Amino acid sequence: MSSFGRHLVRKATNLNLVKFGTVKSFDHLSGKGWITPEDGGRDIAVNRAAVKKARLGQICEGQTLGFQVSGGTPSATNLWATWSNR
Repeated sequence: MSSFGRHLVRKATNLNLVKFGTVKSFDHLSGKGWITPEDGGRDIAVNRAAVKKARLGQICEGQTLGFQVSGGTPSATNLWATWSNR
């Protein structure tokens, strides 16, 4: 596979994938936190802007969320709350 092909595969696997995870921590004062993905990957950063854009109000430790992963430094975007019995 060419280097360009590997680049496209890497982009496809890292960007815009729908994931589910549990809020590991979220500091409401700093507006930063972490989500642990269900697939066992590395924790994903989440920030106040993503929470506000999703109109979730607040997120709490232990809450299950659906999200997409943005590029660069992986961070959660397009958040939504999920049903606990999913």
